[in-house]
Amino acid sequence: CQRRITLNNAMSITPQPPLKPRGARVTHGSNLDGKIPAYWVSSQWQSTFPQTHLTRARLYVCPCCLREEGPHGKSRWQIEAMRVCLRHGCMLVPLYDEYDPHRTHDVARLIHARCDIVRDLEVIPMPDGTGALAEYLNRRLDGVEPDGWLSTMPAFVALRSCEMVGVARIKGVHAHWRDTSDMDRHIAGAEGYAILSAGPDALRDHFREVRRSARVEEFGLTKVYGRLYEFLSHDNVGPAYDAVRSVLRDHLLDTAAFGADDVLLGMPVETRRLHSIRSIGVETGLDARLVRRRLIALGLIDETAAALPNDRVLIDAVKHGAVVRLMPGMIQRCDAERYLKVHRQQSYMLDTSLIRPIGPYGDSELEHLFTRTELDRYFSGLTRGAKPLVEGESDYYPIGITATRCKCDPLQVITLLAHGKLQDIRIDPAEAGMRSIRLNLSEVRRCLGRLHDMMSARTVSLELGCTNPIANALLTSNILPSRLVAHPMTGVKMRMTNRANVSDFDAKYISVHGIAVNTGRHHRNVSRLMREMNVEPAFDPKITRTMFFDRSKISDALDRLRV
Repeated sequence: CQRRITLNNAMSITPQPPLKPRGARVTHGSNLDGKIPAYWVSSQWQSTFPQTHLTRARLYVCPCCLREEGPHGKSRWQIEAMRVCLRHGCMLVPLYDEYDPHRTHDVARLIHARCDIVRDLEVIPMPDGTGALAEYLNRRLDGVEPDGWLSTMPAFVALRSCEMVGVARIKGVHAHWRDTSDMDRHIAGAEGYAILSAGPDALRDHFREVRRSARVEEFGLTKVYGRLYEFLSHDNVGPAYDAVRSVLRDHLLDTAAFGADDVLLGMPVETRRLHSIRSIGVETGLDARLVRRRLIALGLIDETAAALPNDRVLIDAVKHGAVVRLMPGMIQRCDAERYLKVHRQQSYMLDTSLIRPIGPYGDSELEHLFTRTELDRYFSGLTRGAKPLVEGESDYYPIGITATRCKCDPLQVITLLAHGKLQDIRIDPAEAGMRSIRLNLSEVRRCLGRLHDMMSARTVSLELGCTNPIANALLTSNILPSRLVAHPMTGVKMRMTNRANVSDFDAKYISVHGIAVNTGRHHRNVSRLMREMNVEPAFDPKITRTMFFDRSKISDALDRLRV
C-alpha cells in the first residue's frame, strides 16, 4: 500500500476508493466510515450512483487528455455512462483489456503498465451533434442542471433511461443494450435524451409511435415494446425508475385493455379504461365474432377495425360501460320480431317512432339492436289496461285488420295504442305477443286523428301517397322545410317537417304517379308524354327520386293526357 501511495504521488494520481467492496474488511471499513458499500458518493459530485453504474469491465481513458497532461486518471471516466471527452470531442477508449474486477479500478497500476502505448491509442472523434447526454451528465455532476423532469429522477436512472429509449429507437425495440457498442450507446443516449429532456409527454408520444409502428398481428406487451418493457417490468423493479415506469404504465392503460384485477408494472389496475373485443367476450361470455358484429352495429367501431386482432380493437370502457353490460341481452331486429311474434310484413310494429333501438339510429333497419327488457317494456306499454278476450265479443280485431277496415296505415293504429289513446283493449289467450292484441274498431275510428303537428318521413309518404325513399329525399333536400328534432315519444333524433308544409306542397305540386292516377295512364307513359310536350319538372328528379310538376303549369297537359 505504501508503494502504491508513493507511486500515486509521483504520478499526480488521486487514489481511487474501493468501488466494488469485497470481503469483510472492506465492508467493515465502509460501515465505520458511515458509507453504504453498494454506493459510492464523491464529495465533488452532486449525484449518487450505485456500484453497478461505477463498475466498468475495462479502464476507459481519453487519449488526448493523457497526451496533454501525462498519465493520470479521472473519477468521471469510471461512470459507465461517460463515453466521450467533451473537451477534445472524442470517444473514451479502453486502455487495458483487463477483466479482473479487483484490478480494473487500480488506475495507477494499469496506466503505469501501459504508458508505452498511450501515444498509440486511437483517437475516435465524437459524431457531430451527439454530445447532449454527456453535457447533461457533467451538469448533473456539477450540480448546475436546471430543474426539469429528468432532474426529478436519480442521475443513473436518467442516463440509463435515455440510452434504453435511444437504443430502441435506433436499433429496434428488441435490441439488447448489452449487444451494442460504446459508439451505439453514445448515439442512442443523445437520441433518447432529445426525447426525455422534453418531458413525459414527449416520452408518451414515443410510446405511441412504437405502438403504431408495431405489426398488426403483434399485441403482446413484450412483442410491441420489446426490451424497454422488460427493462422496466422485470430488470428494474425498484422505486428509482418510477418516473419512467409511470409514463409507460399510463400509456399502456390508455392503449390496451386491462381489467380491475390485473397487475401492470408491479401495480394493480384500479379502474378499467378500455375494453377490447376479447375482454368484452371474456366479461360477458359472448363469442368474439358476435361481439365484433354488435360493436359495428352500434357504431362503436368502423369497418376498418375488421383487419385488427381482437385485442387491438378498443372502445372506451367508461363511456360505453352501460352498453357493454347490455350486450348479452341484445338481439337483432329479426330476432326482436320473432320475440314479439311479428311477421316481416308487420315491421312497422318496431318503428323507431315507437321503440328506440340501442345505439345510433342507422339508415338500415336490419342494423337495429334491441334488448329483451326494452321489448317487454314496450309490449307492456301497448297492452296496459287490457282485458282477456271473452267468447262472443265480436267487435275486436287484430291491429292489421283494424287498420284495413279503418282505411289507415297500421302505424297510426300502433301510435294511438302507444300514446294511450285507446282504452278498450283485449288480449286473445290463444295467441302470443303482438298477435294477441285485439282492438275495438269503433274506438279506433273515433280516436284516429293527428297526434302532433310534426311529421316524419313515413307519415309524409302516407300523406303524399309516395314511397318512403321519396319522402326522405324531399326532407333531406329541404324541398319540404325540415329539421332534426327529437321524436315526441322515443326521443330519437330524426328529420321531421311541419304538417302545414306538407299540405302546402301537396296543394302546389303533383307527382308523376299522381298524374297517372288522375289520367288513367301508366306513370312511364305519363313521363314520356310530358317530355314530348316539353313540360319540365319542378325539381331535379335525381334529387327527389321522381318527377314533381307545378299544378298551375300543367293544366293544359292534363287535358291532353285525359283525351
